[in-house]
Amino acid sequence: MGQTPAKQQRGILQMILGGASRIDLVRQFARLTPATIINNRYPSLALLKKKHGQEKVEGVLSILLVEASQAFETQFDEETALAVSAEVASTFYYYSLEDCYYVLQQLKKSKQYGKLTENKVLAAFAEYEKQRLKDAEEMNYNNHLAEKENPDTLDREVKPLKDVQWKTFTKKQSEKL
Repeated sequence: MGQTPAKQQRGILQMILGGASRIDLVRQFARLTPATIINNRYPSLALLKKKHGQEKVEGVLSILLVEASQAFETQFDEETALAVSAEVASTFYYYSLEDCYYVLQQLKKSKQYGKLTENKVLAAFAEYEKQRLKDAEEMNYNNHLAEKENPDTLDREVKPLKDVQWKTFTKKQSEKL
């Protein structure tokens, strides 16, 4: 598409496993947006589970959940956080931990009062899915318009029509395709 991926930075998994504090995470990921998450191409939860193991990934996600729940009247205990993280990781396996961090930070900033429940967390992830799809669609459309206006920057080879070999098919041959 003519874009180069952004420089890969340390992900949340590496930071938490490396002993990073909450403050370190906030400093590193405070300006996350769905667009920056998509452009940085962070690995999905499914890929992380394959590489590092399900327990480790869900454990890191549960740490994020417990941290987010501290902004609410009642906090998640470890067992609840692990259950919610298992459900999130199984349902939204195509998200990255950075996506999850973003969703949980947005949940903390929202006008949700009282107790944080599993339902509120899952609803926030479902709402984020709509926003992320809309943002990705908009990014693709903007890239399309940019390429359309600047065709010289395309990374593909354009062949003149005279060099293309045309094939004609009989009706029987085309039915086999």
